[in-house]
Amino acid sequence: RAPMLVMCGALDAGSTPAMARRLASAVPGSKLMIVPRQGHMLPIEAATVVNDALINFMNCLSGPQKRD
Repeated sequence: RAPMLVMCGALDAGSTPAMARRLASAVPGSKLMIVPRQGHMLPIEAATVVNDALINFMNCLSGPQKRD
């Protein structure tokens, strides 16, 4: 068992929010984030949102880290 963050753009037609919800619900303790007004290229379309979500997710796993 490993921590999992499932992210999806609300407008993603390929990997739909419904698919993301099913995936997240199948993995106990996983986190789900549906990003409004974004599509399939989430890391490009909303890089700051993705980066912030990943940092927050990892900090929750290990506790806050000091940043220079």
